[in-house]
Amino acid sequence: MQELEKIMEEIKTEKKKHWDPADESDKIIGWCFDKCMDIVRKHMNNGWISVDDKLPEDDVDVLITYADIDDINYTDICITTYGYAYLGGNKLDFKEWRSPFEYFKSNYKVMAWQYLPEPYRPERRDNHDGE
Repeated sequence: MQELEKIMEEIKTEKKKHWDPADESDKIIGWCFDKCMDIVRKHMNNGWISVDDKLPEDDVDVLITYADIDDINYTDICITTYGYAYLGGNKLDFKEWRSPFEYFKSNYKVMAWQYLPEPYRPERRDNHDGE
């Protein structure tokens, strides 16, 4: 793991040197650095990304690990999305974890998230036995 952490730090350093977030033409450069860091994070923590490091894109289904605020040793997982909050159809000025997590968020804290895996697809089989 130490090697991956060193690689992550090196990518962060290079991003600071070569990416200007105020420059619109640098948008793809920032995206490339972020994608590289996502790949390294995936191998560091079995695919889990700490919410302290990065939050998911808006409105993308993700798997989260959450913990009870009174007992950090109690953790569980669920599928949810992250994005702007809405009230009566009106978009609010802040983002939040959404359903089903929004209903019990006062008792739990989201610790990490990861992208959902691709769905299972049965292999195509060529039937060469004359049928």
